[in-house]
Amino acid sequence: MRIKTAVASLGIALAGAAAMVTVGAASAAAVNPVIEPAQGVYFGLEFDPAETAALGNSAIPGLLTQFLPVERTGFVLDDDSVLPVVDGLLYATPGAVVNEAAARQGQVGIALVDPVVAGGYQFLIVQDLP
Repeated sequence: MRIKTAVASLGIALAGAAAMVTVGAASAAAVNPVIEPAQGVYFGLEFDPAETAALGNSAIPGLLTQFLPVERTGFVLDDDSVLPVVDGLLYATPGAVVNEAAARQGQVGIALVDPVVAGGYQFLIVQDLP
């Protein structure tokens, strides 16, 4: 079941990135693939601010919220994020993290990671705000 969830979630992220590039949201260079197995990143995508804005204006944040299991998703929020964090726990959805970055001209990265390296998380969403 975990493998199916990981594959489905990664497939959704990849399909969203491919769709945005296909419809001309920005150049293909604006989405950078990241593969660093030695650091625990099996596969990830880094979106520049323009692609993050396009991502925020699509159905992808809702799909991330629906399909990424929150208990297996780690978040690295920008220090300027206004999303509620209490005792180290984020009280927001994966889509809210993406939407906040999109609304503030920031950027995000989404990755499938090694749970052993990433504190038990299978997915990682990194937010960078200007």
